[in-house]
Amino acid sequence: LKPGMTYTNEPGYYHEGEFGIRIENLLISRKDPLIEGFMSWENVTKFPYCRNLINTDLLSPDELGHINDYHIECKDILLPILQDNELALKFIEKETQPLTH
Repeated sequence: LKPGMTYTNEPGYYHEGEFGIRIENLLISRKDPLIEGFMSWENVTKFPYCRNLINTDLLSPDELGHINDYHIECKDILLPILQDNELALKFIEKETQPLTH
């Protein structure tokens, strides 16, 4: 691994013979600012996950917090870009509301 390399993170689930789902995000490797000799990843995909597809009962508090933090980041980046598109603004506002158990 080298700083600046691009990767995809593609967790998925497949139910044999029935269906499958996959979330794909682009990542860029960076030198970790806190741990010498380690790498970290910057998520460069900035689009919220579909709330209707998330079963929060299956998530730990840390996982729920990670998704909520990601949604805050998406909202902060996308809202200024979408100021002239009311429909897109409403969509982003709705999809980035905090998830709870």
